[in-house]
Amino acid sequence: MEVKIQEEQMKTSKTTGEVMTQNRRCLSEITNYVTDLFSDEKYFTCKASITKVLHENGWYYNACPNPNCGKKLNTIAGGYDCTQHGVVEPIRKYILKFDIEDNTTTARATAFEELASTLMKKSAAELIAIDSKVDYLYTNCQLI
Repeated sequence: MEVKIQEEQMKTSKTTGEVMTQNRRCLSEITNYVTDLFSDEKYFTCKASITKVLHENGWYYNACPNPNCGKKLNTIAGGYDCTQHGVVEPIRKYILKFDIEDNTTTARATAFEELASTLMKKSAAELIAIDSKVDYLYTNCQLI
């Protein structure tokens, strides 16, 4: 989204704030627009709050390490398979699903690697390392 705002700024010499204000819509307007299958591609700004993080299916996925790919990998007997690159060693990438709301409606959203890292202020690899340490301590240590 930041890139599109910067592109708009270059075209019109408006500030980031001006572009965001010009494109600001309430969440119900955006969700109604998105459901219109015949709409042209548009970019909006919306001020909403994250009300629930949905983590039942995990918060990361095994992805192809190829920088131009990053697709979700299939699990096979020999490891992980990318439909484009064959058997590869996976990297883990964010897939954060959450509910957002403003004063008009609630919507479900998904944040992938770049945006999720910004929201979490840590990379997926950093959080996995922390999670592994917590699991180890929980499994191997006893409270006195």
